[in-house]
Amino acid sequence: MMADGPKLVLSDDDEATVILFEDGIIRLRTSAKRGKLDEKAIESIVRESKAVLK
Repeated sequence: MMADGPKLVLSDDDEATVILFEDGIIRLRTSAKRGKLDEKAIESIVRESKAVLK
C-alpha cells in the first residue's frame, strides 16, 4: 500500500478482492464472498476490470 494512499479495510467474509488503482485513486474495488467464488463471479470480476482498464 502506498504511504500516502487510501486506507483499505478488507472483509473477512471475502474470498477474493480486486482493487485497481490509478494515480493513487481507487478505480475499482470488487470482491467475491467466501464460498461464492465460482466461474460466474470470476467472469464478473474480469468484466468489471476490463471496463476500468479501457
